[in-house]
Amino acid sequence: MEMTMDFSLSVKQADEIFLSKLFERVQNLNVDEEWRDKGEQKKKDLERRVGHIEKGIMEAELKMQRITDLLTDINNPVPESMRSDLLQTYRGLEAKKEDLAVEKLTSLEDESDDEIIYEARSIIPDIINEWPNLPFVKRMKFVGALIHRVVFHRAAPSWIEMRIEWKEDITGWNFVDVAYIRITAGGGKSWSEEENIILSEMYPESTLQQMHKALPSRSWSSIQSRASAIGLHRKQGAEPLRPKNIYERSLSLQDYEYMQEIGVANDIVLYWSFL
Repeated sequence: MEMTMDFSLSVKQADEIFLSKLFERVQNLNVDEEWRDKGEQKKKDLERRVGHIEKGIMEAELKMQRITDLLTDINNPVPESMRSDLLQTYRGLEAKKEDLAVEKLTSLEDESDDEIIYEARSIIPDIINEWPNLPFVKRMKFVGALIHRVVFHRAAPSWIEMRIEWKEDITGWNFVDVAYIRITAGGGKSWSEEENIILSEMYPESTLQQMHKALPSRSWSSIQSRASAIGLHRKQGAEPLRPKNIYERSLSLQDYEYMQEIGVANDIVLYWSFL
């Protein structure tokens, strides 16, 4: 399973949201005898592959031993020209043996997804309670058997998308679950020099709506706080900066447009959909 991120998010929060959907979906898994059959077939394939590797290792060792015997036979010394070729062949066999040993180890560690799910079938009906008791390695294998990857994306200043891409060949689910997560604290970013210049030019007499358009990633509270921090003031006679609604008061323009796009109200902090 691959996980990618382009921002910082609380691991605890992300884990809780992810597990809630994992547990919901797993309840619908139908782990029958077909899973066992597929797992057993893959196990037989693995045994054949490992046997082939072991045969290759044995053949390399025999050839290396023959070369060693030739090079150490004091009664029949090998000509110098042949000695160099034999040493080169020996080093090649040695490298091949090491590669085969790594391939064998990797193969033995590579459990099939079907086998992992079938072995975990007994805990699926009560997975929420059983999950904390599973060793970390088993939990990761179980998740990896079901999920291709989890992708996090900063969709708007206060919104994060988490996409769960399931392994269709294992689960039979040909969709992607999407969590829309609202950041309620700690999601801001430092003001850039360009933003400070825009704010300094506009704050004295522009309307709030004009500033929202020029600074689309900033909420009114953020604009107000930054203006106070750098000592900006409204010109006498300028229109008062009064938000017309709750959206103007608490959201940036980008947040507002994104929430309109996905169809969520201002009081929603987590929303699930699927593609």
